[in-house]
Amino acid sequence: HFHLDSTTLLPLFPCLSALLKPLTDKGINQARALGRSIFNRDFSPSSFWRAYSSDYERTQITANTILGANDASDRSDTKRETELSVVVDGEIGKMPSSPSTGGSGKVGDSGATAVLDAVTTATTISGSTFVRPDKRLRERAKGVREGRPKSLTYQEALALYYAEKQGSTGINGGTDLPLLESDDDVWNRVKSWIDEIVRDACREDGDINNIDGSDVIEPESKRQKSERSKIETECDTDSSLIAKREDLNGETANHFHSPATVNVRNVLAVSHSATIRTTLNRLVGNQLPSDISTKPVGDDGKTKGMLVIPNTSRTIVDIVVEEAKAASFGTGSSDETKSGKDTGEIGEATAGETITTETPSWSAKLVDLANTDHFSMLPP
Repeated sequence: HFHLDSTTLLPLFPCLSALLKPLTDKGINQARALGRSIFNRDFSPSSFWRAYSSDYERTQITANTILGANDASDRSDTKRETELSVVVDGEIGKMPSSPSTGGSGKVGDSGATAVLDAVTTATTISGSTFVRPDKRLRERAKGVREGRPKSLTYQEALALYYAEKQGSTGINGGTDLPLLESDDDVWNRVKSWIDEIVRDACREDGDINNIDGSDVIEPESKRQKSERSKIETECDTDSSLIAKREDLNGETANHFHSPATVNVRNVLAVSHSATIRTTLNRLVGNQLPSDISTKPVGDDGKTKGMLVIPNTSRTIVDIVVEEAKAASFGTGSSDETKSGKDTGEIGEATAGETITTETPSWSAKLVDLANTDHFSMLPP
């Protein structure tokens, strides 16, 4: 049994702005304010079990900015350099702490100087938290509408696309169209990411101190069960919070569970607005305020009354695993053994041990939706 809290999904945070646009000072300040609103004396960046973003550089920078926001930026007695880790094409690069040290080849766009100027008062992320880039958190592919004004319909964008192709190549039609994802396409990739996290957490959560990579799941002790039950009662969110949007964005705690909580994992994810919207519609659609439409969007990427996800807004979802199945995960009754079928991505069995490759059943509970309270912390 565990919870995943996110802010652009677990907590889910949308990327700072449009996919390929340079990061702005406003966006950086929003991300830093979000970090300050999350972290306090009892909850630090290292309290996240894992941190994820889409594999775009701008999203990784956003995640790093959130995680480093409360470290030294508000302490006049400490001055430390910024060093943000960015993964580019599978290689880890360090974003320099000032424009004078150069940034070409890592940031890769005209916004590099603006980004560096904006985050030089932050600091290196402490602890073991490191942002993991994942393609499954990418923005929804919009086909020929990609990078064009949102006001354009799909057909208008398609006409422009063909006109541009004809002008540059002389070919009239017949060209391959850019990828256009459906709701199912987006949900399937995000769900595979959630399932993977569930499996990884279940392997650890049977014994909170199991750090040797063993797949053996130890049952909870009576003390652990009692402690977890008490914390869950304290952390439980009143159902009235999800009745109206204004209640969801009202005065609340940061909603994150204490890192000392047994069998709980706090997960940070930074993604993009359309991907978050589609994910929430599928994940907790029946828990959204009644005035929000969860109908699939068309080729134009719109539907009347659809959920609005502001830049750097915070959404938190608890993922709760069925306890009985989580307890047996890793030592299940699967026919797959080390001497039998390949056990795939879950891990290898030891001699005579059976392991399951199935994801334990889980459910989702909406805790906080598109919260922008941290905007009040922005500089004038």
